[in-house]
Amino acid sequence: MNSGGRRISPSSLALSVAAMIVGPTLLWALLRWTKISPSDLWALLSSIAPGWALTALCATAAQLVIGGVKWRLVEARLTGTPPDLARAALYSMVGAGVSQILPTPLASAVVRGGGNHLSAGGGAWRGALTSVWEQLFDLGLFALLAPASLMAIVLRETAWFVLLGAVMVLAADRLIGPLVRAVGRTVRIEPLILDPALTRLLFRLSVVRFLLMAVVAWASAQAAGGAIHAIQLAPTLAPVGLANTLSFLPAGLGVSEWGYVVLLHALGSTAAAATTFSLINRALVSGSSILLAGVGAMGLIVSHRTLRGGEPN
Repeated sequence: MNSGGRRISPSSLALSVAAMIVGPTLLWALLRWTKISPSDLWALLSSIAPGWALTALCATAAQLVIGGVKWRLVEARLTGTPPDLARAALYSMVGAGVSQILPTPLASAVVRGGGNHLSAGGGAWRGALTSVWEQLFDLGLFALLAPASLMAIVLRETAWFVLLGAVMVLAADRLIGPLVRAVGRTVRIEPLILDPALTRLLFRLSVVRFLLMAVVAWASAQAAGGAIHAIQLAPTLAPVGLANTLSFLPAGLGVSEWGYVVLLHALGSTAAAATTFSLINRALVSGSSILLAGVGAMGLIVSHRTLRGGEPN
């Protein structure tokens, strides 16, 4: 008998299970290829200096706060009653933790949508859609910078990425208004979120998030011994970020590590140095995300209790 509820299809269940298996398998294959034993991995992670870990933590926190600001801007435009900034940031932090077991776009959408419904009585589906919308600007920036990255990697000249990347970002910033107006005339999308001023602001905030992503990568490189320089890392960030998102694997596990190793090796780094960087970067990003998720959850619990305490009996 059909209960009328939605059931998880076998294909969806198979994809979910596969996503949870593929990432660890890719990471295991990288460790086998580079002959890094569990004891080597532990020694590597134990060598991370607290200062670099703190740098990565602060940059990750700033990324998540900016993500909350972007989501809040879209919610404000659609409803006029967005969550307050602190709550939006806390939901983004929790979403970062959930993204360790779910794909990042899905994790953020689930957490923000559910939180939007539980805390403010808003629509869960709308909260999820506004979350996906703001994240599309991050994805779009990765795609925009990918050609400059690939040119720098093919030519083995990282200065090309800095030059072409800056030109493409400036051009996109100027053209995003007319582009959005054109999209609004041809595609059925809520016109309020296609406002040129809003989309330009969301794009600029995504650029800031990208720069913070570069800070985390730089801190990881320093924690790995400094064998990989910041200028070498720059062209790898957009392709790896794009692959992570499109892979739909939790936190891009395995995809990120292999992406960095292949691209950094193409730019002249040794496989050992690239692997060391990728593993430390994984530890710092995942560790920061889990820690901030705990902070976010505690903050939401305190906020909820405060609100309940202020309600009249």
